[in-house]
Formats: sequence, structure tokens, C-alpha cells
Amino acid sequence: MDAERLARTRSLMCEAVADCLVVGYEPLIEALKLPDPGDRHVLAAAIRCSAQVIVTSSVKDFPALHLEPFNIEAQTPTSSCFTSSNSRPDGSQPLSSSGRRLSGRPR
Repeated sequence: MDAERLARTRSLMCEAVADCLVVGYEPLIEALKLPDPGDRHVLAAAIRCSAQVIVTSSVKDFPALHLEPFNIEAQTPTSSCFTSSNSRPDGSQPLSSSGRRLSGRPR
């Protein structure tokens, strides 16, 4: 996608989904531990916006051991689609109260 089309797509997404950008997560990155340090920004953004789920094709890069202290879990896009409308056994929802999920690098 060329830069102009990407900018237009981003603008349309921001107009369509209020409060869709995660900001202010950068100070959290350094203190986080993950197998791939390059993925810490994803966890930092999830923490910042109080997400309960990180949707990723690389669940192995987000071990439960590192996510549990923040009450976050990693799910594949396929499993997330099937669980997003269902409650967990404890009655909680697999999404935050704002319905946010994270996938990819926050901008």
C-alpha cells in the first residue's frame, strides 16, 4: 500500500472507531519481559488500554506467564472470533469493557 493510501485508510479508521489509537504506552516497554523483546510494544499497548486479549498469529511469542500479571491473554485470530461473543467460566468477557483488542503494531 502506498503512503497516500495508507494515510487515507488510517484516517478513515480513526473517524470510524472513536479512541482507536493507543498512545502513551512507550514508557512501559523497557520494564516488560517477553521471549522476543521486539514484541514488548504490543504488551505495553495492551496494558495501557486495559485490553484483556492480544490477538496474534504468534501466540507462542506471548506466553501466559508474562501476560497473567496484567490479566491479559493471547489468542489467535481464529480462536478470538469464536470466543469474543462468549463469556468465560467466571462470567467475565474476553474483551475489555471498551471492546478493544490489539493486533499488530500500535501507531
